[in-house]
Amino acid sequence: MSKFNKRLIEPFIIIIIIGIVLISFVNFKGVQVKFYNNTGKDIDSLIIGETLIGNLKKGDTTDFIKFKKFRFDSGFPYEDLSGTVNGNRIHDLKWSWCASERSYESDGEYIFDIITKEDNEGNTYLHLVKHQ
Repeated sequence: MSKFNKRLIEPFIIIIIIGIVLISFVNFKGVQVKFYNNTGKDIDSLIIGETLIGNLKKGDTTDFIKFKKFRFDSGFPYEDLSGTVNGNRIHDLKWSWCASERSYESDGEYIFDIITKEDNEGNTYLHLVKHQ
């Protein structure tokens, strides 16, 4: 083997290793989440976390959507949630007293139902629950 070939092998191996490492960082698995609209109404401009889901008709479901990470509190979904229902923009209602049990999942597959609830004043808000 010539000296020229020997000098090229080491840099070539280093480039391959760097490429594999970069691909593994770019191609993360992430969290896969599917949502069912169980509100009984169409939701327009649905946003979950910082991801625009778009319009979701009543009874419809999304495909699995990839999130880099998904927020939970005490094992319950806790991402920000908003959408337009019957022309009114409604949001989620944050219900926890402290943040000690909040965490982010960056791997896994989850299925949630989107439902509506009312607070003590009769205001409607969106809520994520485990799929039934």
